[in-house]
Amino acid sequence: MGTTSAVVFTLLAVWNSLVFLQVQVNGDIQSTITALNTRIAGLQVLHGEKFAPGRWEKQLGLYPSAIRLNFHGPSETALLRDIGLFDNNAFATLWIVTCLMESHIYGTAPAPDPQRLQLAVDAINTFHTKNLPSGEAAMDFWPQVYNKTSGAWVQSPENLLQALQLSEDDFPWNTVKKILLDLGLHKLWNDVVTMQQLVQITMKAYRIPPDFDDSFLNLGLGAQLLQHKAAFPSAYQSWASNNTDLLSLQKYLKSYAYRPLSKDADANTIDPRTYYYMRPFLERAAREGDEIALVTTWLQNISEQREMLDKGKGVIMPFNLNNVDVTVAANTLAGITEALLAELVQPDAWFDEDVQRIYLNTTAMISWAVTSDSISTRPDLVMTYYPSLYNFLWYFSRTLFRLQSNQDRLQGLPACVKDVQRILTTTFRDHVTPKLMSSAQTEGDQKYFDDFLGDGDKDVLGRPKIHGEDRIFSTAQAVNTLVATWTTFNTTSKKLVWIEETPTDVKTAVSQAVSWLEKNALSGKYKTYNAFFSGSTKGLSSLPFFYPANFVQYMNGSAVPSSAEPSGDLIAGVTGVIDPEEYQRMVDQPHFGMATPTKFDGFNSPDTFFPFWSSEPYTYATVMLALAQYDNIA
Repeated sequence: MGTTSAVVFTLLAVWNSLVFLQVQVNGDIQSTITALNTRIAGLQVLHGEKFAPGRWEKQLGLYPSAIRLNFHGPSETALLRDIGLFDNNAFATLWIVTCLMESHIYGTAPAPDPQRLQLAVDAINTFHTKNLPSGEAAMDFWPQVYNKTSGAWVQSPENLLQALQLSEDDFPWNTVKKILLDLGLHKLWNDVVTMQQLVQITMKAYRIPPDFDDSFLNLGLGAQLLQHKAAFPSAYQSWASNNTDLLSLQKYLKSYAYRPLSKDADANTIDPRTYYYMRPFLERAAREGDEIALVTTWLQNISEQREMLDKGKGVIMPFNLNNVDVTVAANTLAGITEALLAELVQPDAWFDEDVQRIYLNTTAMISWAVTSDSISTRPDLVMTYYPSLYNFLWYFSRTLFRLQSNQDRLQGLPACVKDVQRILTTTFRDHVTPKLMSSAQTEGDQKYFDDFLGDGDKDVLGRPKIHGEDRIFSTAQAVNTLVATWTTFNTTSKKLVWIEETPTDVKTAVSQAVSWLEKNALSGKYKTYNAFFSGSTKGLSSLPFFYPANFVQYMNGSAVPSSAEPSGDLIAGVTGVIDPEEYQRMVDQPHFGMATPTKFDGFNSPDTFFPFWSSEPYTYATVMLALAQYDNIA
């Protein structure tokens, strides 16, 4: 009798769990997916516009994003976050198109409209860097303008430059200052001045070279289009005709990899912020004699930068040095993985031993950053350009999802691919999942996730005020990360399937978060902001000059006197791997008169202001992906 009762009790518990998982999502997912799809389509630029006073330049086919400033604190200061400047860039549109494709491939969303997809792909194709031969796969973040004087194509945020020029010439700054000060709004005027200064710094900093982030995201898009070229023949042909030399991207990946144990200064010198956060990983490699190679951000090195400067071409890395950003690196891994699985590139020629080393070493480094808590203690350095934690986690989890969903295709690939899968499995199931579960917040029988936008404000009485401006985006990306971690895609049934070991509380949390998204994503209750990109500095604590460096010289190679101040023509980096005891002595010393910033108080700390890029359609696209994938779980 006791055994029978136990069995009945167990069956009832299982039944109740299944019922609970079903009833958590009370709405009609398909109607929400349809509404999101319509909302995203309505935001695409269908008529290009040129810049004029009162009108932003908008490139045909792109999806919009806006440059904002992360002001926070008193209510009047927080309002400055709502000032957005339309930005034309490849990155947002690449991700939105990727989400639209995956919502259909792995979920229950409708297929992307072929004509709109074609417009987006045609727009993306214009971001191939024009300083390299046609057909090469290196991509720029922003549109390029030809500089007749230097003979080089220069990418930059043109709307920002135009707006700054107009503001300098025509904006009544003195009148605004008088009005605000007469009203006693001294703090607001100071914030306006700070905002103007930050924007001017941004204008000077972002005349950048091509990057591996956009380049490998574009490669991943090509892999998806190849696999579905029957449905989107024109979009695939447009992409393929503009990416005829994929081997060039492999060459650049190897040429610009960070190799700390190399004897070549172009390969072993890195941004001091990267070295600071990564030094335990690098010191271990040095002890073991492991000549690691890691993905960097920029397709440029010090020697090339000096050559560009000598020729007056002005396309240079921010702060004159390359860095390692885990988000850039994660997207590069995903692009490589997708290209291999889709046979967009030939493994024997493209995925050679050096690329395999970069692939495996970079995976190990990112895993170390996540599991060692470096990413939580110094997110300003680890996620150099991409401050959204939930966004990064999804980017990194995508490689795991592709590998565990394509076990049959791994047999013919080098052993390092299986090694990468093992590292990612342990990282996401044993480390990321518990952290996500503990960071979920409960609202009735639903769950949501917050990052940082809008969570550092105060009301009129000076009390903390949580606005949750990235709550929708963060919740969607948390769902997408958990789904990528714990499901596989069945190519026969076209369904997602929970992995057998998936904990029940994970399934429940996903269901509850999906229910929250259904209720709130289109309600208008929350803003749809995200911080998908940012400047690399988040205040004084993340300026590279204030970190230990053993490679300090001017761009022309001359020595830097001890009395010098930080300047735009200064290179301050770390060459090789420094003895740990020696490095600690360097940490204890001031640099350009400033103590080493050993702590970071968060993106909403009082002195932390920085520009960030936000895209409303990208938020909607990530929500649609979360709902469509959940709806497709068998």
